[in-house]
Amino acid sequence: MLAVDPSCPLTDFITAWDFSSPLAWLVIAVTASYTVGLVRLQRRSAGRSVSRARAVYAYTGLALLGLSLFGPLDAYAGRAFFIHMTQHLVLALITAPLLLAAGPMSALMWAMPEQLRLGLGGAFARQGALRAALSFVTKPQVALPAFIGTFYIWHLPSAYDAALRNGAVHFVEHATMFFSGVLFWWPLIGPAPLRSPLSYPQRTVYLLAAVTPKALLGAIITLSGRVLYRHYLSVPDVAGIPDEEDQVISGLLMWVPGNFIFLAALTVLFFKWYQSEEGSLDGSPRQSPKHNGGGGSG
Repeated sequence: MLAVDPSCPLTDFITAWDFSSPLAWLVIAVTASYTVGLVRLQRRSAGRSVSRARAVYAYTGLALLGLSLFGPLDAYAGRAFFIHMTQHLVLALITAPLLLAAGPMSALMWAMPEQLRLGLGGAFARQGALRAALSFVTKPQVALPAFIGTFYIWHLPSAYDAALRNGAVHFVEHATMFFSGVLFWWPLIGPAPLRSPLSYPQRTVYLLAAVTPKALLGAIITLSGRVLYRHYLSVPDVAGIPDEEDQVISGLLMWVPGNFIFLAALTVLFFKWYQSEEGSLDGSPRQSPKHNGGGGSG
């Protein structure tokens, strides 16, 4: 994590970006690759391949990934629990679904040399090894426990404090937060190359199954009545917020805004479900969500 001025003025927070970080190089490289592939794909298909909305999702998701991994949220994560909690929520509950909804696979593949693109295309084909592995890890019975378990494990006081003390552990924490978020959202969004096997009612039940465990963890942190994470006792308070209040704010962030994100996703699912049912009633061909997931390659 980038060293910051303990006085924590707002300008220092806004400008706390570490572009020398390997993670910065990685995110910038992925962004550049996506842009190159997007241009190639749009030229090949006369500009009809990737919608403007999906491109906005991709660039917004990549910007938030940078904000979380080498920007202000990472720079101040060790100074305030509520900032660290915000970082986790942005990674798992906002960035992951945005990138899936963008369906960036086709653009990223078109940024690659032809032989590599053809090789990966074969691996993701119906009988390909990568497709089989992806199909397994994105099964609801795998993805949901992985997502919930990751949040519970990393919010154990010993694991949380270890991540703040050790840069390598901190990296693993954020990598697992992000990728478990990707696995969790995949059955709901169903981007290419692997569509969701769930109907809209099944997606609704799946999403609801995550609400209570997530809210429970937020409630435990909020109502614990004592400081759970000892690391924050050894650093100056940010913006004059005492450690006990910092922890209450953090728990509420997971509890309330986290559930609002799920509520927003439920609302989107409801309207998609309604549209699919309305289409079947008026006699138009009914589209299965399995082939009409939110982030298709279109």
